[in-house]
Amino acid sequence: MQVSGTDGRYQGKFNVNSFKGARQMSVIGMGNNTNAEGFSFMDVLNFTGAMNQLKAGGGNININIGPEDPMAGLLGGNNSGINTTFGGGVNYNNIISTKTDFQSNYFYSRYNPNRESHLQRQYFTPANSVQTNSYSDNLNSNNRFNFSADYQIDSFTSVKISPAYSYQETRNKSISDYNTFSDQGTKANDGNSDNIANSKGYNFSTNLLFRKKISP
Repeated sequence: MQVSGTDGRYQGKFNVNSFKGARQMSVIGMGNNTNAEGFSFMDVLNFTGAMNQLKAGGGNININIGPEDPMAGLLGGNNSGINTTFGGGVNYNNIISTKTDFQSNYFYSRYNPNRESHLQRQYFTPANSVQTNSYSDNLNSNNRFNFSADYQIDSFTSVKISPAYSYQETRNKSISDYNTFSDQGTKANDGNSDNIANSKGYNFSTNLLFRKKISP
């Protein structure tokens, strides 16, 4: 579904599922610049591997999402400025040769919050006024890969390997300026700043679980 509006606003999302025997495949995608919710919380859990972590951990998982995190845009709720958000994922599960339970997912998110403000303050002691303008344009993108292969060696022994990889890029840009005027309207001073910061990071981890049943 896609909806377009005035001032270049748009929002859309899709969800495709395919099931055949033990094979399960799901694809989701979304994009909007209306500050609307992109995916449900359960979608994010399923397509980022967090649901598998929850099942493996026995019931607890901590998810911390900051205001500039790409996930914040996907879940919506931030109505400050104009937030442009894109996201999508693929979830594939299958049982291979009756002995291997294979699960995998890939998720991409891109969050671009844009803020602009104009402020004027009037002071009486000393009598002057200050005008400030600020603008920020940040960009955060994230790629997440999760795989899990649970291999049944025999009726008593199994081994499970679960690698995970994530890669994130961040660009933060801010511009601001100010002007101070006396009570006669004469400019007393002014100033400006222009800051930009870029960062990249990745994380890789692998969990290996060996299980052996003890015969009675």
